[in-house]
Amino acid sequence: MNTICKFLKFQEKMWFITAIIIVIIISFFIQNCTKEKIVIYGVQPGKVTLVSPPNSLSPLDSVPVFNWRPLRNAVEYQIQVATDIVFTSLFIDSTVSDTFYSHGEMFDNNTYYWRVRAKNSDNFWGDWSEATIWHFRMGEFPDDYVTLISPPDGLDSTYVEMPVLYWQSLTNAIEYQVNVANDVTFYDMVINTVVSDTFYYHSPGLDNGSYYWRVRAKDNNDIWGSWSEAMVWLFHVNNKTEFIELVTQIQTPGTAQDILVQNGVAYVADGQSDLTLIDVADPTNPAIIGNIDLYGDDFAKAVWKVPDDDYAYVADMDGKVQVLDVVNLESPFNYNYGLDQNLEELTGLYIDDVVDTVYIFTVSSLSRRRMQFYQFVYDEVIPRPGDMYAPNAIEFPADGNGVYFDSMSVFVEYYGDSTYYEQIMGKFIFAAVGEAGLWIINISDNHTFDNPDTTVKLIDEPRLVGFQDTPSISLSVQVKEGFAYVADDRGGLQIFNLPDTILAFDHKDPHLIDPVLIANLNTSGRTKDVHLVGNYCYLADGSKGLKIVDISDPYNPVFIAAYDTPYAYGLWADEDYVYVADRDNGIMIFENRVI
Repeated sequence: MNTICKFLKFQEKMWFITAIIIVIIISFFIQNCTKEKIVIYGVQPGKVTLVSPPNSLSPLDSVPVFNWRPLRNAVEYQIQVATDIVFTSLFIDSTVSDTFYSHGEMFDNNTYYWRVRAKNSDNFWGDWSEATIWHFRMGEFPDDYVTLISPPDGLDSTYVEMPVLYWQSLTNAIEYQVNVANDVTFYDMVINTVVSDTFYYHSPGLDNGSYYWRVRAKDNNDIWGSWSEAMVWLFHVNNKTEFIELVTQIQTPGTAQDILVQNGVAYVADGQSDLTLIDVADPTNPAIIGNIDLYGDDFAKAVWKVPDDDYAYVADMDGKVQVLDVVNLESPFNYNYGLDQNLEELTGLYIDDVVDTVYIFTVSSLSRRRMQFYQFVYDEVIPRPGDMYAPNAIEFPADGNGVYFDSMSVFVEYYGDSTYYEQIMGKFIFAAVGEAGLWIINISDNHTFDNPDTTVKLIDEPRLVGFQDTPSISLSVQVKEGFAYVADDRGGLQIFNLPDTILAFDHKDPHLIDPVLIANLNTSGRTKDVHLVGNYCYLADGSKGLKIVDISDPYNPVFIAAYDTPYAYGLWADEDYVYVADRDNGIMIFENRVI
C-alpha cells in the first residue's frame, strides 16, 4: 500500500515538472522567433490646403512665397515644386516647420506645379495635396490661345482619311505642339508632335472614329503657352464603307434639283432641262431613258408622281405645274397649268373616288409667296384640270420652299357653348416657309360645332392650325409618327413634336396649336432636303454632300455618316440605295448599308 502511494506521488511530481518544461520551451520559441513588434503611434494627418500663389495661368512677375493653411498636430511640412504635373522634374523638394516657404533663387520662365504634405508628432506623413495641385507661371508667354482653323468643329467634319490640321500663327511663336486624342481629356493620345509650321498632316491615316485635337505654341524664349483649351475641336474619320458606298454616278442634261424613284425608274427634276428619266432597275448600271423639256427658259425644281400612274407632276419656276406623260415622252398632251410661277416644290394626294382625282399642292417664293391647291380629274387616263383650282390659297409671310402631305391621328376639340373631342385620322399639309419656319395646314373632312352632321371638306377650305419658327430658313420637311423633320439651310436639321389635338372652327378661326421644337443637329452645311427611311434621316447638305442621322430617338438624334459631294440639292432613299441630286455630278447612287 505504501509503495503504491509513493508511486502516485512520484507521478504527480513528474506531471508538474513536465508542464513547467513545456511552458519554458514555448516561451523560448516565442522570444526567439519574434523578430518585429508592431507599434501604433496614432492617426495619419489630413491633406494640406494650399493658399498662394493661386492656381492660375496669369504670369507672376516676382518669385512667389508659398503659403498653406496649418494642420492640427503637424510638426513638419514637405513642399515640392515641379515643371510637370506628375512631379518627375522636381525644382524644389524641401521640408519646413512653418506654413510658408520662400525660395532664394530665381525661377526660370515656365509653368510650375506645387504641392505640400504634413507630418504629425507621431512621425506619420499625410497624403499630398493632390486634390488641389496648383500651377502658376513665371515670365512672358506667347499671346493668347492658338486659334484652330480646320478641320472645323462639329458634325460635318467627317473625312475619308486623316485631314490636314490648320491653325493661325501666333506672334513670336517658333514651334507648335499638336495633340490628337480619342477623348476630350487627351488621356488616350493618338498624336503628340512638335512642328514649326501652322499645319500638320499625319501619315499613315487614322482608323475610323471620332478625334479631338488641340495646339499650343512656344515662343522665342522657349516658353510654352497654353493649350487651345477654349477650342478643343472634334472631327470624324469614316471611310464610309461601313454605312454607305458610292457605287456609280450619271450626268443628266440639266442641273439636277430633285429626284423620285418608283418601280426602277428615277424621275429627276432637272433644272433647265425639266424632267429626265433614268433606268435604275440595276442601280449599279443606270441609263438615261429620255428627257421631256417643254420650254427653253423654264427651270424644274421638284417632281411628284402617283405610283403606277403614267403622269408626273413637275414644279417649274416659270412653267408652273407641268403635267407630263412619262410613258410617251413626246406626247402632245404634255402641258403646263396653274396661276403661279416661282414654284419651289409640290406634292399630291390621290383620291380613288367616283372619279379619279389628284390634288396637287404647290409652294412658291419671291413675289408669289403662297400655297396653291390644284385639282386634276382623270378624263379616261389623262389628268385634266377640275372645276376647283386654287380657290383658297394660303398666303405666306416668307418664301414657300417645301411641302409634304401626311395623315395623322388627332383629337379634334370642338368648342362653343360646350366643348367635346372627337378622334379622327386627319389630313395635313406641312410647309417649309423659309424664315417663317414650319406651317401645319388642315385639309381634313370636318364639321362645325353648330352642325355636327354637316361635313366640311377642308381641302376646299384649308385652315392653318399651327406654326413654329426655325433658326434659319426652312427649305424642306417630312413627317413620321408625330414628328416633323425640317431641313433648315444653315440651321441644319430641326425636329418638332407635332400636336395631338387641333381646334375645330365654329364660324371663326381656331386658336393655333403649334408644334414644339425638341431637337436640332447642326450639320455645318446648308441643309437643302430631307428624306426619312425607317429610323434614319437622310440629308442633302449643299456643299457638305450627304448626311445620315439616326432618329430612332427623335429627342436625341445621332450623326451616323457623311459623304462629301460638290453640291447636294435633293435626294431620295430606300432600304437599299440612296440617290443624291448633285449640282455638278448629276445623280450619285450610294449603296445604303445603314438599314
